[in-house]
Amino acid sequence: MKSWASACLLGIGLACAPIAQALDVVVLDVPQALFSSDKAKAFMKSMDQEFSESENRLEKLAREIQSSQQKLQKDGSVMSENERRKLEQQLQDKVAEYRFLQQKVQSGRAERQQEFLEGNRPLLDKLIRQIIEEKGIKVILNKQATVFSGPEADMTKLLVDKLNKSK
Repeated sequence: MKSWASACLLGIGLACAPIAQALDVVVLDVPQALFSSDKAKAFMKSMDQEFSESENRLEKLAREIQSSQQKLQKDGSVMSENERRKLEQQLQDKVAEYRFLQQKVQSGRAERQQEFLEGNRPLLDKLIRQIIEEKGIKVILNKQATVFSGPEADMTKLLVDKLNKSK
């Protein structure tokens, strides 16, 4: 059933391709274009440096957690009740710290990426308007929301090129 529905949608997409081309309909993935640009690569590199200390701490905590789990499995049966409880508590504390720090890093990265996107929105809007005027485009669809589009309808690479040329 799924393959039949997919085949129908693909057939409709292929049948509508000449119509879309005649109407000057294109697809565009703005986040992909922005985050594929040279400016974004430099931003990601600086963000990696910004979060490197926290990520190194996460890696160290992960190793400590694994080591504690292995020790508990290996020696837990011969440890005194007090030693085992102490090790279990240390393990729980490390896991809690790991989760907290992981959430902090993930939310920090997401926040910085959103700031980058918003900070570049005026430039993106300007470049998209240039593409619209240059190509005589009537409709731009979000590439992620389309079932099918031919490579000739994808303006993402063109936007990346324009982003890289702008300073």
